[in-house]
Amino acid sequence: MRSRITITISQDLLSKVDTAIDGNTIRNRSQAIETLLRQAIEPKIDTAVILAGGPGTKLPAHKGKPAALIPLGNTTLIEHTLAHLKHFGFTTIILTVSAKDTTIKKLLGNGRRFGLNIIYSQESTPVGTGGALKKATHLIPKQPFLLLHADILTNINLDEFTNFFIGQDKLAAVAIKPRPGKLSYGRVYLEGSNIIAFEEPKKETAISLINTGIYLLDHACLNLLPKTKRFRLEDTLIPKLVHDKQLSGYTFQGVWFDVTAPEDYHEAKSRLSEL
Repeated sequence: MRSRITITISQDLLSKVDTAIDGNTIRNRSQAIETLLRQAIEPKIDTAVILAGGPGTKLPAHKGKPAALIPLGNTTLIEHTLAHLKHFGFTTIILTVSAKDTTIKKLLGNGRRFGLNIIYSQESTPVGTGGALKKATHLIPKQPFLLLHADILTNINLDEFTNFFIGQDKLAAVAIKPRPGKLSYGRVYLEGSNIIAFEEPKKETAISLINTGIYLLDHACLNLLPKTKRFRLEDTLIPKLVHDKQLSGYTFQGVWFDVTAPEDYHEAKSRLSEL
């Protein structure tokens, strides 16, 4: 519920407020004021959960290796992701990993050399994307957090995504992007900025809005997870949020690749200079 108010502020302060209007996530003065107030009052989003416990990649040269450790240039995918998160002010990283594979933990350690605090949530058996998030619940501070998959490479502007999430006043937001609609990409349908449908495609299409696997979630979303141990977010939490009209879609045009797909991996390597 929104209330209309009248305020009086100085012209120089109003001019600074207007600089927050970007025509995309913040479209007018009222939105700018509300966003700035939320940023001042609400806790900063500085925790990210990275889902890195999935099955190993099927890329021929790296078969069976965790997707997070796929080489890109002189480093690995997960190191690119950590650098990106640090650039946008994230300080605590919770990594969900397989207890059977210690390679990620050996590479990253406690995160100190990256200027980050890395915490591990280990899975003794595969529990799916939802099960992994649920298992890490006790590690997540009681504030909104970023959730993303470890097999993606992106240069998404997380400040703009955060401002969008705060301005929408919903439990969750997902980053979406126009891409060729492959069977491996979840497809979303928008009404304004509200996601009204989410589906796993049954056939490939030329272009569609896809789910990039990058979310901002209010901590209350964790209470919506089912009681079962093994489940996918795409089958449980996401449909629940869509049904309750609590999921917004943030469209961006930057770099995004699922590097477990051979064609995406090769293109990602050729575009590293854009990151």
